[in-house]
Amino acid sequence: MELLANLAKVTRLGVCCTIHQPRAAIWAMFDQVYFLSAGKVLYSGKTGGAVPWFKSLGFLSGGSGTEGNPADVILDLIAVDFEKPEEIFGSHTIRDVGDVAAA
Repeated sequence: MELLANLAKVTRLGVCCTIHQPRAAIWAMFDQVYFLSAGKVLYSGKTGGAVPWFKSLGFLSGGSGTEGNPADVILDLIAVDFEKPEEIFGSHTIRDVGDVAAA
């Protein structure tokens, strides 16, 4: 990722990558991110705006783990392919394709 970031700066070209579950150090290198779930774009914008965006929709409140790696937090939120216990994810989360459409 460091090589790609340097290449983008030197050439003044954009780099588009598909990354699944980036660790925090890689997340910090991104300028923009796009989050997709069930074929829908749930966020497109600056990396630093992703967590505030989901919070503005009423997600990621209280003890939902927002102090961790933002990529992990958001990917857990938008995933619809595993059971999400309410005691961990709260009652307002994205659990299925209908929730994706509503978000």
